[in-house]
Amino acid sequence: MVKSLNSLRFIFALLVFSVHLGWTDLATGHAFFILLSGFVLTLAYQEKLVPGVMSYWDFIKKRLIRIYPLHVITLILAIPFTLNELVQDGAVWTLKFVLNLLHLHVFVPKEGFYFSFNSVTWNSAILLVFYFLFPFFLSLIKQMSSRALWMGFLFMVLTIVLSGIMIPKEYHHYYLYISPYFRVFDFLIGMMLFQIIKNRNWEISKRKGTLLEISAVFMFILFFSLVNRQYEYFLPWSYSILLWIVLVPLIAVFYYEKGWISQQILALPVFQELGKISFGFYMFHLIVMRYLGVVSTKIGLEVNGFLFAILALLITVLLALKSENLSKNQFSKLLWLKA
Repeated sequence: MVKSLNSLRFIFALLVFSVHLGWTDLATGHAFFILLSGFVLTLAYQEKLVPGVMSYWDFIKKRLIRIYPLHVITLILAIPFTLNELVQDGAVWTLKFVLNLLHLHVFVPKEGFYFSFNSVTWNSAILLVFYFLFPFFLSLIKQMSSRALWMGFLFMVLTIVLSGIMIPKEYHHYYLYISPYFRVFDFLIGMMLFQIIKNRNWEISKRKGTLLEISAVFMFILFFSLVNRQYEYFLPWSYSILLWIVLVPLIAVFYYEKGWISQQILALPVFQELGKISFGFYMFHLIVMRYLGVVSTKIGLEVNGFLFAILALLITVLLALKSENLSKNQFSKLLWLKA
């Protein structure tokens, strides 16, 4: 993993955290994670995922061990918040639980299903779908010329624009934000981005690299401030294609690590450790908020206030660190997966 991109994972996990606190509206983190996943997997497996080096099922097993244990743990932790539904309609509750356990709940276009239990797992569920498809995507994209890649990008933009116009507004959130049918474009953009820039030597000075990094960060902050302030106005385009305008250059610039921000700040050990636990942080944070919300109500602490946020942040980081320290072998044994 490129150090600066690893560090950015935690920063974008914090942006998801702020959305669930109710402090911001624009959810940039999900699109970033999906884009970056496509980019990084292509970087890591372009030469590995070939016959005689790594099999399809070895690749899938590695991805399952990465995602599935934390999913099961957070699913179990979320059960107490669903007991009323279990009493009221045990059959529906059981269906939701089974679909969640199998990571298939994201295919049901009803909020009560795709946001059931630990609601943030819709993102890990679609990532798992993309992992199963990744080897097929990779074999196709590796054969595409630069022109074909750009044509593919334009095709995806047009598809989302036309779909946003044709799909009724009440279905925008599911189809354009949640569903793997359209989120796959974010993943493919990440893959295609790496394919376009992988062989480009970017021999520039540290000063110019720093200016580019500052420009990419400034452009993102400016975009975020504008779209977050007028969130409803920019829907549904702010679910994906508008985000590409700032996320694609951000990932590309920090991939090269030519500037002061990437070399001196994002390369710090503390940022690297936080980047490593970003997935655990993402999976645990909403569960922590829900439990802390119950306690806060009883002791009179303002829910989603500053102190609440600090406590939730610290507890989530500690849980993520603990889960990261548990070896993947220990996790996999719990789920009968051989690492």
